[in-house]
Amino acid sequence: MRILFAALHNGYYRNIESVVDALAARGHDIFLAAERPDSALGGQSIVERLGAKYRNVAYGEGSVWVTNDVKSTVLRIDPATLTQRVIALPAGSAPKGIAVGGGSVWVADSVGTKVFRIDPRTNRLVGSGTPVIAGHPEEVAFGQGYVWVTDESADSVLRIDPATGEGVSVEQVGNGPSAVAAGDEGVWVANGLAGMAAQIDPRTAKVVRTVHTGFRPGGIAVGGGAVWVAIDSG
Repeated sequence: MRILFAALHNGYYRNIESVVDALAARGHDIFLAAERPDSALGGQSIVERLGAKYRNVAYGEGSVWVTNDVKSTVLRIDPATLTQRVIALPAGSAPKGIAVGGGSVWVADSVGTKVFRIDPRTNRLVGSGTPVIAGHPEEVAFGQGYVWVTDESADSVLRIDPATGEGVSVEQVGNGPSAVAAGDEGVWVANGLAGMAAQIDPRTAKVVRTVHTGFRPGGIAVGGGAVWVAIDSG
């Protein structure tokens, strides 16, 4: 079924977001019609497709990649032309985190207990995915020659060898690993429930250092010779 919501401004969408999510989960196509006084759009009436829950975005292999956990898809966007291609994942999957590296696109299925691998040359899945023991992979990063996936429910991080597809669990990484980053500065994990960040040795897959941040670290990045952590103090 196609359902249309009409509003003065598309910003009102936040007031009906939960309703839209519920309808979209049942397979309905949701649209919003609005008058948007936006100079970029010339103040013209617009119609936007709703119900698609875009979770994370990554860039690599010449494209932008976006996960959609409602439609069980990954959206591939050409940044030059903005043309799009939808890549379907197995039915019932809920893709969340995504990263590009090692010639592949890596997607965490937070419901289906696996990490999927997409070949950007064919836009197809490679194999059936790497299983995650606890079954709740969320965020993904690529660096130091490996794929790194957070598993908040098990307080662990999964290290995947892109050459073999085999995964090794990094135990005792911290309480509630919510984000992961990998680069020249190493592999770092933000632990939202522990108020600290942990550094992982990529060769041994063991925690070698922890840094107390306080509050709830939610996002983490590495670059410029430093580790950057976003803190939720609320």
